[in-house]
Amino acid sequence: MARALSGEFRFVARDGRFLPTPTAETVLENTFDYLNESGDFDIAFPDLHRDAFPFQLATARGRVDGLTVVLDEVVIQSPRLTLGGNGRLDFENDTIDARGVVSFRLPGGRITRRIPLLGSILSGEVLGIPVRVSGSLSSPNVRYLPAADVGAELLSIPARILGVPRSAIRMFTPGTRRR
Repeated sequence: MARALSGEFRFVARDGRFLPTPTAETVLENTFDYLNESGDFDIAFPDLHRDAFPFQLATARGRVDGLTVVLDEVVIQSPRLTLGGNGRLDFENDTIDARGVVSFRLPGGRITRRIPLLGSILSGEVLGIPVRVSGSLSSPNVRYLPAADVGAELLSIPARILGVPRSAIRMFTPGTRRR
């Protein structure tokens, strides 16, 4: 029956949480693990092996074609982080090919972002971390996405969700890696 499924979908969840998955690997868990293990950032990304990850909003829209799900846009907005991306899930072959941007506001914007009209302009920069997730759904491979593959479509997701101009998003890409 699943092979005969076809159509568009929209998913919305509010005020929820991703629960710890100590015995299974997930796309979100592997992404956070990769960013934590990189040593490139002074923030601790959630550890889904031990802790729940609360979110304010999780949305997805796309289409289903049999055992393949095409995600036109996925957004996860939490108090600390915003994730946006798109991709393709192939359940018949247990594979994923997706790209996204993990973003967070750089320090200094807490007070100024509350000023009406000017808040989003004065609230400081947002750091966007582009990633590619590919391979097996049960153990996906996460890597930085090269700057050439980011594109305006992917960059517009965090800009729209966070209410900042695209120019306020500073991208961390492999070419700017500090090692």
